[in-house]
Formats: sequence, structure tokens, C-alpha cells
Amino acid sequence: MLGGIASRIFRIPELLCLSRASAKIIRQNFMIWFVSNALGLGLVFGGIIGPSGAAAFNFITDFFPIINVFRIYRVSLHSPHISK
Repeated sequence: MLGGIASRIFRIPELLCLSRASAKIIRQNFMIWFVSNALGLGLVFGGIIGPSGAAAFNFITDFFPIINVFRIYRVSLHSPHISK
């Protein structure tokens, strides 16, 4: 029982790395959301696009944060303490 716990303790650096990468991607997604919505509002209030264009713009830009989330799979979780 104790051996199982000890082997999992060495995964803490790996989990910290993953949590930092997750937090970074979450902050990026908030910025993507803010910029795309600000741009969309500017286009609507500037009279450049109408309601249907705004709906299409919103639909298309909703995929940018979703695509950004997939970057988490590229995070390298190598730690010198982790033995495979």
C-alpha cells in the first residue's frame, strides 16, 4: 500500500507542469474571447456587418478557443524524477 503512494508522489512535478499549462491556455482563451467579441461589437456598431453577419462572426470565432485548448496535448510532462 505504501509503495503505491510513494510512486504517485513523484508525479507531483508532472501535475504542476500540467496545471501551469492549463492556466496559461485558460488565460489565452479569455483573451481570444475578449478580442473577438470586441472586434465583433466594433463591426456591428460601425455598421459594417448586420445581424446575420454578426451571428456568423460569433459562430466562427467560437471555434478559436476550442482549437486553442487542444494545445494541452502538446505539453511535455518530462520530469527527471519520473521513471518509466
